[in-house]
Parts: sequence; C-alpha cells; structure tokens
Amino acid sequence: MARRRGSRARRRGQKPAKLGGVTLNTITLIGFLCFVLVFALAFWLSQYASFNQIRALQSSADEAVTHSVAFQLSSVAAGYTNALESLAHDPAMISLVKQGDPAALQKRATQLYQAFPYAMALRIFRRGTAHLDNSVNPPIGYACLDLINSVERGDMKPPIEAHAPNTPEQHIEIVRPVLDNGRPIGELQLVLNYKVLKVWMTKLPKNLFVELKQQAGNQPAVLLARHGDQNLRTVISFDYKVKGTRWIVSVWSPASETILPITIQAVFFFLTGVALMGLVFYLLKRATSNTVRNDAANITRMTADVMRGTR
Repeated sequence: MARRRGSRARRRGQKPAKLGGVTLNTITLIGFLCFVLVFALAFWLSQYASFNQIRALQSSADEAVTHSVAFQLSSVAAGYTNALESLAHDPAMISLVKQGDPAALQKRATQLYQAFPYAMALRIFRRGTAHLDNSVNPPIGYACLDLINSVERGDMKPPIEAHAPNTPEQHIEIVRPVLDNGRPIGELQLVLNYKVLKVWMTKLPKNLFVELKQQAGNQPAVLLARHGDQNLRTVISFDYKVKGTRWIVSVWSPASETILPITIQAVFFFLTGVALMGLVFYLLKRATSNTVRNDAANITRMTADVMRGTR
C-alpha cells in the first residue's frame, strides 16, 4: 500500500509535458501570406513595366503630333515670308527704294498688300526712315521699330512676331530687308490681321488641343491662340518652337490622357488569383489536418492493441 501511494504521489508531482512547435493553422496562414506578398510584388512589377512602356509610347506619339503641328504652322508662315522675300529681291522694288520717292513707295505698297491674304498693310521704308507713327493703322510702335532695326543690325530673316496681343491694336508683323548687291537699303513691313492665327489653327486636326504662345527673351510666354477640345488638356504637354517665328506650340492629343498604373481589370485578376490560392491553401490545410488526425487515431489504436496484447 505504501509503495502504491508513493507511485501515485510521484505521478501527481510530474507536470504534463508541453507540446512545442507551430500549429497547422499558423503554418497555413504564414504560407498563404507569403504567397500573397510574392504574388503582389510580381504583379506590381509586371504592371509597372507595362505602364512605363505605355507611357513611353504615349510620349513618342505626343512628340510626333506636336512636331507635326509645329511643322504645319511654320509651313503656313513660311508662305508669307517667302513671298515677302521674293518681293524684296524684285529689281523693280530695289529700284523704287533706291529712288526714295515717298508717294511712289506708298502707291506701290497699296497695290501690293492686297496680294497677301489677311494683310492689313504693306509698308516700304528706305533705310533709317522708319519712325514712331500713331496716325496709321495699326500704329508703328516701339516693337515694330525694334523688329525693323534688327534688320539694320544685320538680321536678314527676323522671326515673325505678334505685336500688342490681346489689345485692340494686336497684329502679326513680318519684316524683310531690301538688298542692293547684298547691302540693305530698306525694309518691307507686312502687317497681318490677328485673326489669321485663328484661321491657321482651324486647319489643324480637330481631335487635338493646341495652344500657341509667344516667347520673348526671359519674359513669360504670352498666349496668342487656342484650338480644339480643352478637355484633352492635362498637366503634361510637349512644346515645339514654330520655325521662323517667336512662337511656341503646345499640343495635347488623346495620347496625352492619363492612365492608371493598375487597371480595374488587373485588380480583378489579382483578387481572383488571391481568392483561388486561398481556397487551395484551405483545402490543403483541411486535407493535411484530416490526414494527421487519422494517423494519430491509427497510432492510438495500434498502441492500445499492443498494450492489450502484452497484458
């Protein structure tokens, strides 16, 4: 009896052993989270690479469209400058300027300016005779004199300029020198109606939004004209200089529209993939749990059979 009580006391004194390790549920959860993390990272990298490729294609398309618009505007402007240069090289014009008869110069200018569409005036000056004049329309102001003087300073092809924009006197001005054996002896000043810009812009494609600005030195660019669907205007645009002018053209096309790095379809695909893998992990965990439970029951049964057999 004493021996039996001692054995019972020793059994009561022994603490039950704690099972170490991680449960099957925890392992399944960790595995699923690791898969989601790796899948999300791979998915993001693939989407980001596609996004960058699309943006590069958009940039190339925007640049090509802007270059095309700038070329169209410069080509139209070149039609005026080339015609004015041809007139300045005409021997009859050179002879007329050398004679310097103000009445004859005025008469010839009145005859010729109508040959230029949307022209307001054609003025013929002998070298050094241009001056401020508010009696003519549009007036000869400081900007006009500066453009004329640039020819006398040696600029044989001064750029086309918009003068007095957004005012009642606004106009477009082109100046070319009259040369005698390569020496400037006078200037031709062609003044165009400001609405010619709108006419030129309306000839551009309809599915664009275009802004034409004038940049002079370090001064902020001045908006001259707009054309197209303003809804296409985004933060990013491509700017090109219009050759032969002081103008800069900014163009927005359907290719400029903002795109998201990840589309709704891509998010749906990602969530579907996560849901399917969650289902796979759940079924795998359930199958593993059932297998472990069955194995444990078989081991318990075998142990019980062995114990009964030894008795």
